[in-house]
Amino acid sequence: MKDKVVLSKTLRSLQDGDKDITTVKELLVHNTKRTKDVAVQSLTVKSLCSQLNKFVIKDDVSYSRWTDLVSGQDVLQAIVPTSERRTVLKHHHDCRTAGHLGINKTLAPIRKSYYWPGLQKRCTLLLC
Repeated sequence: MKDKVVLSKTLRSLQDGDKDITTVKELLVHNTKRTKDVAVQSLTVKSLCSQLNKFVIKDDVSYSRWTDLVSGQDVLQAIVPTSERRTVLKHHHDCRTAGHLGINKTLAPIRKSYYWPGLQKRCTLLLC
């Protein structure tokens, strides 16, 4: 897992410092999704809560889980805190091995490991 931009231990502390992820994590842990609790939250929390059934907590790190249609295997994508999203995008676009390949080829490896609401839009804004 050397290719991970944000290591698990660091990611856990970054997620703990992110208000939106912490809010969703609490809803997940307490197995609740009350409309009145979500209605007053940010757009990020609302978006994450709309997909709450896909979320998993493993070793105190929050992930989005989806099933790869080709392999049939579950894939865990770490939920990236707001403070680290630009870093992940820049790493996958600007590093020597990335080669400035454009939006789709930049998004593909990011989506294998990471998730946040608006990922594609953010990538498009950064790269265009």
